[in-house]
Amino acid sequence: MKVFIKSKKSITGKSSLARKLSSKMTYYYTTIYLIMFLLLLSVLIPILYRDTLTRKTEYNSLISKQFEQFLYIINSDLTSLSASPQLALLLQNYETDSNSQNSAFINLYLQSFSTSDARIQYIVIQNDKNIVFTSFNNTNSNALAFLKNDINYKKVLSGDISQYCSPVISSGLWKSSRASSVYSALNLQMHSHSYTFTIFYNIDEYLNNCAILSHNNFSSLAVLSKNNIPVYSPDKTFCSTLLKMNYEPYTASTNNVLVRPSGIYFCQKIISTGWNVFCFISWINFFSSLFFIIFIIIGVYLISPVLYRLFLVPTTTRFLSPLTELTNAISHYSIGDEISFPIHTDDELEILSTTLNTMSLKLRQQLSDIRHHEREKSATQYRLLATQLDPHFIYNTLSVVNVLARQNNTDAVVNINMALGKILRERLNVKSTIFETIQSELDTIHQYCIIMQYRYTNHVTISSSIDPHLLSEKIPKNILLPIVENAFYHGLTDEEGNIMGSIEISIYEMEHRINIEISDDGIGINREKLDEMKKRNYQIPNTDRSHIGLTNIYDRLQLVYQDKFEFDIESQLEFGTTFSISFPFYDSIQDDIKIFL
Repeated sequence: MKVFIKSKKSITGKSSLARKLSSKMTYYYTTIYLIMFLLLLSVLIPILYRDTLTRKTEYNSLISKQFEQFLYIINSDLTSLSASPQLALLLQNYETDSNSQNSAFINLYLQSFSTSDARIQYIVIQNDKNIVFTSFNNTNSNALAFLKNDINYKKVLSGDISQYCSPVISSGLWKSSRASSVYSALNLQMHSHSYTFTIFYNIDEYLNNCAILSHNNFSSLAVLSKNNIPVYSPDKTFCSTLLKMNYEPYTASTNNVLVRPSGIYFCQKIISTGWNVFCFISWINFFSSLFFIIFIIIGVYLISPVLYRLFLVPTTTRFLSPLTELTNAISHYSIGDEISFPIHTDDELEILSTTLNTMSLKLRQQLSDIRHHEREKSATQYRLLATQLDPHFIYNTLSVVNVLARQNNTDAVVNINMALGKILRERLNVKSTIFETIQSELDTIHQYCIIMQYRYTNHVTISSSIDPHLLSEKIPKNILLPIVENAFYHGLTDEEGNIMGSIEISIYEMEHRINIEISDDGIGINREKLDEMKKRNYQIPNTDRSHIGLTNIYDRLQLVYQDKFEFDIESQLEFGTTFSISFPFYDSIQDDIKIFL
């Protein structure tokens, strides 16, 4: 048999060497890239941290300036109002003559002042006699009710504090607007009376600017007064977190930055009011710009294997394909095959291919020599085993001839000699082949029965049940007769030497195997002796020559079929013995037993 593999189409998948090479390259590539990635991060993270920290501090300062700006404008407007000579004159006139006309002049002036700036929502002046002047002629009772209930306004009104700026008041205070507001109140002494000037100011524009800056740069925003009162915070949870923290040392530090496991807190103090503007950013958001860099690095890492797959893998596979094909040829090689796989690569692979081709030829020749030698040896061994039975059989037959000769039965002697001659001629004919048809083996048994019937006339009955399709099938020579002979002399012979009974031969096919059963109704075999025989694989000790035929048959079957046959004996005292043999069909094992052919 020759093993030809010349086409790359015979190769399925990538070679093991190519896979190993790819695996190693991937491992080293990943390791080196990971080390470089970690080194890069060790440099980038500190730089990015300082840069981001600087920028976030600037944005926090910018948000603080937004609050500081609108506080400055409110205080400027409040100072301008309280310092107005015209308003002072109107208030003096009202003190002189407290009539409705003078009150209306004051309200009209406040209305005129509020229209000078669209962000002024409402103006209230209240004196120490609880007289109230408003820019809307007392039409906004919600604002007045709010001031009436505000404890801080009461402190300004009573003179406990001279000025106060409120936290952000949520929208809904005004009937005509949903804006957010703050109010600033100032207590002054004029004309021997105490006046409290209050301006409600729309700060939506500032809050929107702060919200945009906070949304783009921070996770949360909150403003606390110097008394830890929330001034403004879109996130109440964040405001509660701040109130639970000890942030006083943090607000007093020079960099106004507090690093916590959850993220970084930034603070900016508004000097004029003592408010603290807090901004918080989580670590994920803080290093969000780093994610883009990591994404690029991962992208570059993934692109490289793709390029390797597209360009280097085909090149590697092309160079390794001869080795893969050679490996495939060797994997299909069996002793006796001839590898025909020339490789022309002008390198070590070509030398290896030539060496393997030469080696296969030498092995093939050596195997041929060994097979020839083994064939001769095995055939000789089988012949020896086959002829081993001859003396035993001839002795038994001659005993019969001797008895008949004494009886002067010359016709019977002639017939027995003719039958004996046919049996011996068939038995010794193992030089050309050791196999014979079942029909021929049955004919030999018939000749044997002729001999035995002369000695034991009508004492033994032989019947058979043979599948006619099996008569032409080949089985090893001289397998059936020794068993039949064994049944005569051991199964059917009683203690006095008389032979009487019946023998049945059955040959049939089962599970694609030839099955042979030879049964007698004789005395049977002792169970302990039978178990000992089976235990020894029917190898009878030299001290017991009574069952040498069974040993001979078993040895010959073992020599031909190795472990592909079955040999069994079932026997009970006074119930007879059954010999069972099973082996494959001759055609199915021809390749395995060529040495005997």
